[in-house]
Amino acid sequence: MIIIWLALLWTTYAADSNWDCLLILSKDSILAKWDEGNLLTGVITAMPKKAMEMAFHNLNKYCCDAKIINCDNSNDNTLYPESIYIFDHILDVYLRRLDAKEKNDNWGNLSYDLQADWSGLEWRNFITAQGNSITGTKPLEIKTKYEEYWLWTKDVASFINNDKDTKSTWDNSIKSNIIWYTSWTLRDKYNLSCDLVNYIVENYITNEKWLTQSEYELCKKLTNSRIDRERTYTQTLLMQKANILLWSNIDSYLSKYFVNDKLSELQQVMFDINSSFSEINKWVSKLTPQCS
Repeated sequence: MIIIWLALLWTTYAADSNWDCLLILSKDSILAKWDEGNLLTGVITAMPKKAMEMAFHNLNKYCCDAKIINCDNSNDNTLYPESIYIFDHILDVYLRRLDAKEKNDNWGNLSYDLQADWSGLEWRNFITAQGNSITGTKPLEIKTKYEEYWLWTKDVASFINNDKDTKSTWDNSIKSNIIWYTSWTLRDKYNLSCDLVNYIVENYITNEKWLTQSEYELCKKLTNSRIDRERTYTQTLLMQKANILLWSNIDSYLSKYFVNDKLSELQQVMFDINSSFSEINKWVSKLTPQCS
């Protein structure tokens, strides 16, 4: 009985510990869907084939390094999620493409050398240039650009875990949103990242229900935190640039208007007073003898 119990325990543990590592065996057939042209255009745009290949590559590295599957260790120092779930790796790649942190003077390449999402790249280039600028920047320009990229236009589709009919409605809702992915703002892309990745996993990889309600909420907590950090950074940068602009204006007033203009006027007044006193003193000296 003890031997049977241990065998059952090991079988269960092995199944649980493998999870998505076995998906690596069917990677080619899964990725072939990205060549067949039967995916939503929004899905291909959000996660092109190279991005999906990187997600599977990272899953393979972790499963290999963790000795869950038999293969040689990668000896790769690249940071990637230590997870046995393909969902985590797809989400990681998707968010890195949105972050668009390519190699520059501020940081190394954090996007796995993948092509960044176009809106993420435009925003990253803009806000990085504003942060690095030592000249005065108009805070209104940053505010306007932030509102352009971080406007929230797509609501979160309601995720319902148990009811098949309502879940089907949820799938149709997120599907209709993904179709118009190219019109999403950067805020939308972050906001719906959990929904989009879950849709990819359920419809193109596992063909079964994936996230539970609690897992979905944890994912949303992660992406909301990312949105909040970007807003906090932008607000901090706005205050910094506003202070620089204020000081620049005060300095310009003091050095140009007050010193150059007002001080010149004061000097002229003092000159006129001095001239007047000189004239008075001259005439006083001439008139004084006559008074005596």
